[in-house]
Amino acid sequence: MTDDGRHFPAALVRSDPSRGLALLKMWADTNTPPTPITTPLPALALGDSEALKVGDQIYAIGNAFDDAAGDEKCGVMSGVVSSLSKLDVRVGIEDGPSFGKMIITDAPNNPGTQGGPLVTREGKLVGILGRVLESKSTNTTVNFAVPTATLKPLLEDLLAGKEAPVAPPPGARPAPVETGIRLLDAHLTRSPPAYVERVLPGSAAAKAGVKPDDLIFRFDGAVVRTCRIFEDLLRNRQPGEKVKLLVKRGKEVLELEIELAPRKEG
Repeated sequence: MTDDGRHFPAALVRSDPSRGLALLKMWADTNTPPTPITTPLPALALGDSEALKVGDQIYAIGNAFDDAAGDEKCGVMSGVVSSLSKLDVRVGIEDGPSFGKMIITDAPNNPGTQGGPLVTREGKLVGILGRVLESKSTNTTVNFAVPTATLKPLLEDLLAGKEAPVAPPPGARPAPVETGIRLLDAHLTRSPPAYVERVLPGSAAAKAGVKPDDLIFRFDGAVVRTCRIFEDLLRNRQPGEKVKLLVKRGKEVLELEIELAPRKEG
């Protein structure tokens, strides 16, 4: 949806769940084949995040506290660059992945701002806002943005057609995948941690060495706090892809690689 209330169908081209990033391709309609958008949409100029300095004025733009439901204007929060540093985080009681060099700001992130732009006084995009995280080093909450220096190489490759999977038509979903893992979910209202209940014989998980009672807590670097998160991460993957799982087995932490297989009907 644009800021003037127009809606366009879109499909996921590529995502980075660990950083909360997604690249979408948009069409003008849902015809088969879909019609490309012919009129260029307004876009923010890409700024140089490497030129930022501590104390620089910045502005975080987003749907503050997820209140906007239509074409309401975005919320704008001003702040300064607090630091440009590596970010090691904690998610619940687990250590999260190292995010590398990030833009730390005092502009408050909140539900609804994740994925919004971080811009300079000149209106140039220098980062994509992340969710609020807890610093492993200071035990305090951290407001951060993924810098454009991290985004630019990915965008350049995708726009040049390099290593970019073909975007499916609007409404299409990735082919379902099978790991052979069955989690101890028990259909609870609140999804529990991702403990393995059983492993299907002859499956990719069985070949990789996954065993019942293993606790899965990382999926290709993304923290897996619950069964639901594990299933959500799988939905963005295709058969034939290889993913690395970190599992806890007793007192051991093991890294296992699984090649995803197509899910058979029935």
